[in-house]
Amino acid sequence: MAKAGVELVDLGRGVLQLDLHYMGRRQYGAGYVLEAGGEYAIVDPGASSSVGVWEAFFAQTGIPRERVAYVLVTHIHLDHAGGAGLLLQSLPRAKVVVHPRGAKHLVDPSKLIASAREVYGEAFDRLFAPVVPIDAERVLVAEDGFTLELGGVRTLRFIDSPGHAYHHYAVHDERERGLFCGDASSLRYPAFLGYGVEPYIPSSSPTHFDPAAFEATQKRFAALGVDRAYVTHFGMCERPERMFARTAALVWTYVDLARAVRETGGGWEELKARLWDFFRDELAAQGVPRDAEEHGMLELDMELNAKGLMVYLDKQARA
Repeated sequence: MAKAGVELVDLGRGVLQLDLHYMGRRQYGAGYVLEAGGEYAIVDPGASSSVGVWEAFFAQTGIPRERVAYVLVTHIHLDHAGGAGLLLQSLPRAKVVVHPRGAKHLVDPSKLIASAREVYGEAFDRLFAPVVPIDAERVLVAEDGFTLELGGVRTLRFIDSPGHAYHHYAVHDERERGLFCGDASSLRYPAFLGYGVEPYIPSSSPTHFDPAAFEATQKRFAALGVDRAYVTHFGMCERPERMFARTAALVWTYVDLARAVRETGGGWEELKARLWDFFRDELAAQGVPRDAEEHGMLELDMELNAKGLMVYLDKQARA
């Protein structure tokens, strides 16, 4: 059931989904709110440009800010974690929970900012500024297998989930058989559901794509036996076992396409076109017209995926 005002959906099982309007788009970036025992946790608060959406969320729901105990960032890419420092200024009790390889970059985000500027160029300030440092005392490091008890009754287990990024974890909601997987599996595009299609598109964006780790992460996810996966980009997947299996195969398809382009001297622009062709063919086989306007939603991700794959091949060549 969607609520008026902010785009908030109650998914049941104590989970709310908030559309963060990342990049000014609907159904592209989601933040999740978990509740148990009168405590709350936010999963992936998004960029600083989304903090205004969170302000509206608290105003509309009346949830006391002091009851937010944790802000969980699945990884430190700025579209997931960049707004954590700014949001934390209005959450007096909350601690940010982060992968051990990401913690220092939340305390001192200078390298993170520099890396993002290389990828996003002039769009950086519009998309991500400001990135506010977080006091080290408010940063909680989640090693693989680390658990939190939300409200004393809801166990959240943190799972090291490399492949998209080496500083990525997923959050296993054991009681409710859910998995908050950030970008560690595939991206989802709800707009295609109107055609009865749920495409799965792994994110190989720069600079840590690792297909072997990606595949291993999918197998680990599948072994959890969850019946829901909550994807930051975007929404709840109710067939997670299908998404995990398809993702594990697709990352190697990516590598094959990238190698074929590299062997003929092509660059990321040609690879982007090849990725477009691949997914248009796949979607057309499922009944999506080749000229469907929904294809436009894939534009940025095709570019980032192509660039990330070329970075991967460059690393392989130097190894």
